[in-house]
Amino acid sequence: EDDLLWFEESAYEEGIDLKEYLAELLKSGVVEDSQANLNPDTVYCIYAYGLTTKGKVLTDLYVKEFTTQSVEQIDINFKLNVSDIGYNDAILTVEADNTSAPYFVNVLSQEDYDYWGGDDTAFNAHLIALREYYLAMGATADQMLANLGSVGKSTIEIKELKPNTKYIAYAIGVNNEFLANSKPGEIEFETLTSEQ
Repeated sequence: EDDLLWFEESAYEEGIDLKEYLAELLKSGVVEDSQANLNPDTVYCIYAYGLTTKGKVLTDLYVKEFTTQSVEQIDINFKLNVSDIGYNDAILTVEADNTSAPYFVNVLSQEDYDYWGGDDTAFNAHLIALREYYLAMGATADQMLANLGSVGKSTIEIKELKPNTKYIAYAIGVNNEFLANSKPGEIEFETLTSEQ
């Protein structure tokens, strides 16, 4: 039923009727397909069933689970320092001991850190969500690396922070698909209160 609703909405958005939409979408015989931008080390399901162009189900649902490969990890360590902490800004310096490996730097509030998992997995979960967002917006992994990646030593001015708030700045290695490939480095800091 969910698929049929989605098919009907998609047909409507394309300005065609359901029968015409399904005639273009449905396949028969042996079908090979690929799906890009899946998350690593994640269980997915692929499913298939028979369907007429009128949306009538003809067969049982066939489901196959598979798990994507994990990302090969690299050896990179980070030294992070936060200075010039103000009410809503700070300076973050990151130095990686592997000077040729790209990495991603970001800052999470304590609240966001807890939302994304509250431990070292939070940084990877947040990175995956950002990657999915940028891919959906049409960006490529190469563009993300060029615009969001760093190598060696980097200094970043962090803006738009909230006063009297605890933050966790982190750096994590990324591969050419903009997926995390290292353990994160992190540092906690707190912005000034209006009384300070």
